[in-house]
Amino acid sequence: MLHAKKLLIIAPILLAACATSYQPEGFTGGYSDMRMGSDLYRVSFEGNGYTDPDRAADLALLRAAELAMSNGASHFAVVDSASSSRQGAFTTPQTSSTTGTVNTYGSTATYNAQTTTYGGQTFIVSKPTAQNLVLLVRDPDEFDGPVYDAQTVAEGVKDRYGID
Repeated sequence: MLHAKKLLIIAPILLAACATSYQPEGFTGGYSDMRMGSDLYRVSFEGNGYTDPDRAADLALLRAAELAMSNGASHFAVVDSASSSRQGAFTTPQTSSTTGTVNTYGSTATYNAQTTTYGGQTFIVSKPTAQNLVLLVRDPDEFDGPVYDAQTVAEGVKDRYGID
């Protein structure tokens, strides 16, 4: 019973900070980028099992906006994009507890036992990834196609997810 109580106390704490935060890619996910040409980048965001696919897509756009602004471009265009999900399984640890009683009568003893098992559940986890091939656009009037305003995207995504 003690293990079940611990799980009930710990579960809300874990759920409060579960979705992948906006950070460079690490153990729990995050963004990565690679320069493919002078103004061409591949930008990715990988979430964990608690990350919504829309959040992964938005945070990939945020990284593209930051790259544009840090490289002197006011806009960017998404040349190609892809999204996917990796699935994995997580199994909770299993523990068992046995309690019993012994009754004696003369030279005869009887034993009555009960075993209770906790854990051992398997959960399927889906981890979303959003990937964009991004072209930095310095003059949107000279670009033939739709472009994103980097400042507007950065402010909008940061406001939506409470990112400083």
